[in-house]
Amino acid sequence: MLDRFHSLNVRTFEVRCAMDLFKQMKREKRVRPDVVTYNSLITGWARHMKRMDAAEKVMQDLMNDPHVSPNTRTFDALINGYLYLRGDRQYRSERMYYWLCKMRDSNLQPNHHTVKHFHKMNLYFSGVDEPFWTTDFGLPFDPQRHGPHRRYR
Repeated sequence: MLDRFHSLNVRTFEVRCAMDLFKQMKREKRVRPDVVTYNSLITGWARHMKRMDAAEKVMQDLMNDPHVSPNTRTFDALINGYLYLRGDRQYRSERMYYWLCKMRDSNLQPNHHTVKHFHKMNLYFSGVDEPFWTTDFGLPFDPQRHGPHRRYR
C-alpha cells in the first residue's frame, strides 16, 4: 500500500513528499522501505527532478541498509538518470561506469536495459569495454551491432 502511494508521488513529480514519507517509514520502523521504495525515489530524483546528487544519496542509504539490497533495476534507474542530464559528458560517463562497477561488485548481472544506457551515450572504449563486458559480466559486446560508436584510444 505504501509503495503504491510512494510510486504515485514519484510519478506525479512530488518527490519531496515521497521523500518525507520515506523518512517517516525509516523512523517508525514498523514499515520498512523495500527495494521498490528505493527504486521509486531514485527514479524520481534522477529522471524527474534531474538531481543525481539526491539519487546517489538514496542509493548510498540503500547500500547501507542491512534489511534490503539493490537489484539490477536499482542500478539501471541510477545509470539511466545520467542520460537525462545535460552538460559535461565526461562526468556523466564516469559516473555511469562507477555505478556499473558497483553493480559488478554487488554480484549483479546487467541486462539489456543496462547496456542500452551506455549505447545511448555512444560510449565505447575499445581497450576497456570489450574485456570489461565479456570477462567481468560474460556478456557479448559488439560495437558494430549497436550502431556507430566513438572509439577512444
